[in-house]
Amino acid sequence: MWNCEQLYLVVSDEAKASRVMNLVEPRLRASFAKIKDRLTVLGYEDIVNLHSSLEKWKDLLAKLSRR
Repeated sequence: MWNCEQLYLVVSDEAKASRVMNLVEPRLRASFAKIKDRLTVLGYEDIVNLHSSLEKWKDLLAKLSRR
C-alpha cells in the first residue's frame, strides 16, 4: 500500500464529480480495491466553502494546534 490515510480528488464542478466517479468506480472494484474506502471526491466549491468557514476560526484553530 502507499501508506496514506486518505486520498482526495478535487474536481472543478459537481457535474465532473459524477463523471469522475463513473470513471473511477470500476477501477476501485478491481485493481485499486485497496484504496476504495480511502478515496474522497470533492468539488472545488466544497474546498472554497471549507476555507471560508475555517477562515472565521483561524485564530482559535492556531491556538488549538500549538504543540
